[in-house]
Amino acid sequence: MSSLVRVSTGTEALTQTYAAIALALAWTSSELGLITLGLTGVVGAPTKVTWYLSTDAAGDEPITPVQTDTLVGSSLPGLSGVARTILVPFNGATIYAHALLDAGSATGIAVLTYTQVA
Repeated sequence: MSSLVRVSTGTEALTQTYAAIALALAWTSSELGLITLGLTGVVGAPTKVTWYLSTDAAGDEPITPVQTDTLVGSSLPGLSGVARTILVPFNGATIYAHALLDAGSATGIAVLTYTQVA
């Protein structure tokens, strides 16, 4: 039996305070896979992003630890980002990526891959 894989994408303006990026899921019973957070429209000089996933928009119910990563540059001007594999089961329709920058501002683009759990 093969598993269906889906991708959910969300965007939000990022600064030095946490912003919640909503990611809608097609199934209410899923296993989360790879999450990437790309930055575009970068203003200033951010070098690090602190981020985690939660089940609520306020960020009070985290499902991953808070993690600070150094931004990795891209061959595309003004685009950089980070990625992590999470592999956790999740029951719900929306998950939130919370992120903040150490400096400057940017638009955060979160992309989550996930599979359906039978």
